[in-house]
Amino acid sequence: MGCFRQTQELGHFDFTDDTDDFYGNTGDHGSECLSAISGIQNGYYGAATKADYYLMRSEEYATESPKEMDNLVAALEKADSLGVNVFSFSGGYAQFDNPIWDLNKWNDLDGKTTRVSRAATIAARKGMLVCVAAGNEGDVAWRTISVPADADSILTVGAVRTDSVAADFSSYGPSSDGRIKPEVCAVGVQSVLINPFSNAIERSNGTSFATPLLAGMAASLWSALPDKNAMQIRDLIIQSAHLYPSYDPNNQMGFGIPNAWVAYTMGLGEDTDNLTPAIAPEEGVKMLIDGQIYILRGGKRYDLLGKELGH
Repeated sequence: MGCFRQTQELGHFDFTDDTDDFYGNTGDHGSECLSAISGIQNGYYGAATKADYYLMRSEEYATESPKEMDNLVAALEKADSLGVNVFSFSGGYAQFDNPIWDLNKWNDLDGKTTRVSRAATIAARKGMLVCVAAGNEGDVAWRTISVPADADSILTVGAVRTDSVAADFSSYGPSSDGRIKPEVCAVGVQSVLINPFSNAIERSNGTSFATPLLAGMAASLWSALPDKNAMQIRDLIIQSAHLYPSYDPNNQMGFGIPNAWVAYTMGLGEDTDNLTPAIAPEEGVKMLIDGQIYILRGGKRYDLLGKELGH
């Protein structure tokens, strides 16, 4: 965990039956996702490196059962009690160790059937921006999103390559009641992450990594627009996505890839084409594959408020 600023960790909670130390050797997935948000290492910057955060474990590593959905419900409730603004979950449930627990491939994906999707919707409607991975079943038999990606009022996140093409594995929507899913996408192919055990910078694939990248963007955007609420930030992100202007979403990319600068300027109530940023960009606003949102000028990087970023 040396690549993370632990002084920004406000607390951690384990909702599973695991007896391992919270930071023990129980896998690297959660820490890799965290690195996309807050990691700093050898010129690498996550998408929201100055954010404070709580860490919550809900996944049962040894088994796959519906109990994990109960764990996640508890995590969402705890997050709400702590006043969390952005909740990022890189997981999903559809098929379990015992097939009798499996979800119905279609009918259960209405955002109202499973307890975990209902909990995610409640959290979102109480003022939390909930970001959930769409799933990695786009090229296998299941193919569709999992839960709680079907929840209402959240941001379900699909994966794209760096050339803006949808990843083959990114799960498809819509929800069974016809809502667009995923809502947006972010880079999830060869995503740059930090290995929590070696601190080495590495690459990996999955909507799991697109989701914290998007959540970090949302946290940065919200910090620049503090007068907005969660649903307004959600709407700005969706409306800034590249397929939104023509209202031409599709079942794998939703409204497409958000543009941080467009979302920010819309949030200010300004015409994007007529607004001069705090630092006039020579190459425009970028969202790097490593997750850092920045404005580039003269070879230096600045955040959306014009403050120079470290290298």
